[in-house]
Amino acid sequence: GTRRKEDIAFVTDFIEKYDGFRSARETAVSAVHDAVAALDAFSGSADRNYLSVLAGLARYVLSRDR
Repeated sequence: GTRRKEDIAFVTDFIEKYDGFRSARETAVSAVHDAVAALDAFSGSADRNYLSVLAGLARYVLSRDR
């Protein structure tokens, strides 16, 4: 109801005030970068298509809206 919407708005404002969304985004970008780099260990395998899909999925996490 209305109380829930007010609570969500309060929390969202609090997170924005303390730059939490930017910080979370930076952490996610770093984690995806590390994950994609870790896939390089398997670059000699015959399953390059799977590696490409995994890297794409990792990057997708950063591009989606929710």
